[in-house]
Amino acid sequence: MRRPVGCAQYDKVARDASGLQADRRGAHRCYDCPRTQAARALEMDPALSLAHTRGHVAAKAPFFSYLFENTVKPAKKRTKRPAAATTARAKSKGLTPEERGALKEHIGALKSEPRSSRAGIADGERAVLAKIATFPQPDRVMGERLHAIITGTGPTLSARTWYGMPAYAKDGSVICFFQSAQMFKTRYVTLGFSDKAHLDDGNMWPTAFALQELTPAEEARIAALVKRAMG
Repeated sequence: MRRPVGCAQYDKVARDASGLQADRRGAHRCYDCPRTQAARALEMDPALSLAHTRGHVAAKAPFFSYLFENTVKPAKKRTKRPAAATTARAKSKGLTPEERGALKEHIGALKSEPRSSRAGIADGERAVLAKIATFPQPDRVMGERLHAIITGTGPTLSARTWYGMPAYAKDGSVICFFQSAQMFKTRYVTLGFSDKAHLDDGNMWPTAFALQELTPAEEARIAALVKRAMG
């Protein structure tokens, strides 16, 4: 058995078998050495201060002072997250009221979609006109004009509402749509095209356009875009 470091009583106790106790791992316990005395003091009184125990052991065995300094560390205090950061993170999660409203309208439109294609076209047209009628002025007039331009340019496109927006589809896939400024609180009406639209132009091309006023120039450009998007 190796002589324990810092145990000044080992030679004496080694000659007296009654002074040793073997544990399951084969370690020894010397009841007269400072190491065992400090351990027993902590077992008997867990609230014993670390500073007092460290001083008591250091006075008798410098080696154990080294052990306390390098192995026994005070528990780290948990820092509370600032309330402002928690609130900001909570606000960033989830959909906005406008987005929730658009999603709700889309789900309602899917549930009420008729099985008959002919009835679906008629119902989609009525739904789009009813949606445009809810636009505030001057968005309502612009929406009615956009509806006329798109349906006039692409008579094969079927009108429908898409996430609460008037939209126009080809073979069941939405090609283009527009939204009022009030819907997402923007300062302009938005005309957008989906990824099904054939507007590719090199490696980068626009898919949404801001509209503040419709003049003959804008109307001609919109008609050309719709025609090109249909492919």
